[in-house]
Amino acid sequence: CARARNNLGMTYYRQKRFVEARAEMEQALQRYRQIHGAHHLNVAVSLSTLANVAMADNRAEAAVTLSTDALAIMDTIGMTGSRDEILMRNSLAAALWRAKRNEEALREIDRCIHAFDRVQPELLNRRTMMRVQRAQILRDLDRGDDARAAAEEAIALGAASGDLPPLTRQLLRELSGRPHLYPET
Repeated sequence: CARARNNLGMTYYRQKRFVEARAEMEQALQRYRQIHGAHHLNVAVSLSTLANVAMADNRAEAAVTLSTDALAIMDTIGMTGSRDEILMRNSLAAALWRAKRNEEALREIDRCIHAFDRVQPELLNRRTMMRVQRAQILRDLDRGDDARAAAEEAIALGAASGDLPPLTRQLLRELSGRPHLYPET
């Protein structure tokens, strides 16, 4: 069954066994297409999980293509602006950034932030992480003051330190220039 294959692929992904993850997820995608056709939510989600594997396996351009394909399906099936579509767009922004396509990445992350703030304003940790991603992109565009402002905006959201992953806390310290923020215990 497609779901079982995709779940197995996710298990491999979490174990950093990317070749096996990709193989299982591609079989799941093929099966979803046989069952539902080319334009279905399960196909879009499958493409998006494959994009995550591609990102983890340092195949940023493949992740861009897979994410773009997933988003096209979301648009076709009328799910533009949904939480799922916004998270897929966030993955696209990350893939563009990793592919060194920073101007495009900035446009996508700005679109994500605006949409996610509207759809799920209560999820401060995710909103914070999106702003950290924006700050990293701005930093890589040599816009240091804007990167620092984006980090400060993320901090101002007030997400609890314990709700943020360690890497996010570390990046907030670095990007804001505030080394004592979110002390590690």
